[in-house]
Amino acid sequence: MKRKMLMAANKKGLNYYSPIIAIMGIFILGAILSNLFVKQYNLASDFDLGREQFRILLTESSAEKVLLFVDNAARLALEQAAYKYGKNGFYQSGTSCGNKDGFNLWTKEESNTQNDCVPQLTPCYPTNSNMMATLHDFFANALDSFISGFNGKSGLKVEGNKVMLPSSYDFTISPVSGRTEIKGMSQQPVSLAATRTNQLVYDIKPNFRQSITPDVISDGNDVASKSPQLLRKKEQEISSVLSSFNSQNPDLKWELASYLTPPSSCSRVIDKCTYKCNCVIVEYPCPEDNKKICTREDCETCIGSLVETVSYDDVYASFSVANGKGFYISDPSSTPPQLKSVAYNFGLNWLEETGRSTKCEP
Repeated sequence: MKRKMLMAANKKGLNYYSPIIAIMGIFILGAILSNLFVKQYNLASDFDLGREQFRILLTESSAEKVLLFVDNAARLALEQAAYKYGKNGFYQSGTSCGNKDGFNLWTKEESNTQNDCVPQLTPCYPTNSNMMATLHDFFANALDSFISGFNGKSGLKVEGNKVMLPSSYDFTISPVSGRTEIKGMSQQPVSLAATRTNQLVYDIKPNFRQSITPDVISDGNDVASKSPQLLRKKEQEISSVLSSFNSQNPDLKWELASYLTPPSSCSRVIDKCTYKCNCVIVEYPCPEDNKKICTREDCETCIGSLVETVSYDDVYASFSVANGKGFYISDPSSTPPQLKSVAYNFGLNWLEETGRSTKCEP
């Protein structure tokens, strides 16, 4: 009986104990969850989890856009440089020989009194170093134009800050068989802030390696080395020489763009001479009829200069050598891009004597 009463009491105590344990467990679990929630809130406030990772990915994407733009800009700049390089006859500006009808001259022949009318030929044939420097300068100008356009008009921003590309680049033109290759890297990095808090900064130096066909430097050397063979040729003779050039290298198509022969002359003193001077009209009675008056011219003899005048054809022969390539170019820069053929243009000038005459002059 006593044992039954004890068991009944224990069972009753257990019935009270279980709810107490459950209630205590709920309080403890709530405290733990509350503590975790506060810590998580503070962590999110400090590091902005989720959004920060998104900003990092956005920054990486912006960096890729920057690199892609510089690559494409370098490609377009190289095409534009090759076009202008050929159009200008491998010179960035005019040569010391001058130009004629938009063609830079590689020779200029003049005859003047100071040289006793002996024709003097000035050569302005481009060298390999001229060609490299010209292509380098045209590329630099074109790339700078694209970079300036990006910095002025691009809406690319990271964390509200506009992305600005560096304007200075180091680059080299590399000799590659059959291609014109250029490699370069910016002198300053582009800094992109990846996050607002605990900032990560991306420093990237845009670089590029671009090439086009053909090798415009090699073509230039070929054209410059053959051009002297066209000097002092008649128009019919030039056609024969150009046919020979086209047979030797079918990749280059030589054409005579124009053949002009405006007249020119040079005069020089070659000796002394005598001539009538200080002439007066004298009246006197006519021998046949004294009633009539006759006249005659009385002159003195003076010493003058015997002047020789040499006449010339001032020949201007212009040539265009196509390489079979074309690029979309804005020429002039204010016009929409159009497909333009690449050609190496130049002119030659020389004198061809057509006659001589002499005259005694005071």
